[in-house]
Amino acid sequence: MGPFAYLRIAIISPQPLFRAGLIACFKSNKSIEVVFEGASSGDALIAARDHQPDVVLFDAPVQAGRIAIKSVASAAAVCQSSRLIILSGSDNEDDATAVLGQGAQGYILKDVQPNELCRAIDLVRTGQVYLSASLGARLVSKALGQIAIEPVQPTGLSEREEEILSRAAIGLTNKEIARDFSLSEKTVKYYMTNIMKKLHVRNRVEAVMMSRPRVQRECA
Repeated sequence: MGPFAYLRIAIISPQPLFRAGLIACFKSNKSIEVVFEGASSGDALIAARDHQPDVVLFDAPVQAGRIAIKSVASAAAVCQSSRLIILSGSDNEDDATAVLGQGAQGYILKDVQPNELCRAIDLVRTGQVYLSASLGARLVSKALGQIAIEPVQPTGLSEREEEILSRAAIGLTNKEIARDFSLSEKTVKYYMTNIMKKLHVRNRVEAVMMSRPRVQRECA
């Protein structure tokens, strides 16, 4: 891979065979360059300091069936200039929520298919949040169950922001939303940033969760 690869990735995993599998997966993708591989949170610091990758794939340890949140927090603290994707063997939705709360931008199960992983990396690179599909569906269902009996509060969103959020709520990417409204992808990203600020949420997933009751009512 040449020096002009547009996406530079670091892989952190205590399992050499798993690291080797990821590296092999990316070899056929000419737009991805693996610039560092390591085994621990300490190696994540080296990667961030010496290589400044665009995306860090961090294989978080699992203890007693639950993800080790402290290790994720350590990785997030040292990788602030990179996008952080957690690779995990835990499919617990609470783990996914906790990971996003620590500053990660993605949570992907380790049995992911190579094409889905590459798509997730591309989405996270553009500022979006990515969750494995099964986890995302369960989180939305859980959120709906928690807020179904609460009144929907005014959001302060403009009509265009409401339209864009409704498209995001049905799973469209920024690129697809931009095509629907004949806008640039950069403009849609700007709208999504304003939406998250107005809703006082940290990421796209939380914004979508807040929008679901409203979207369902409009479609009824």
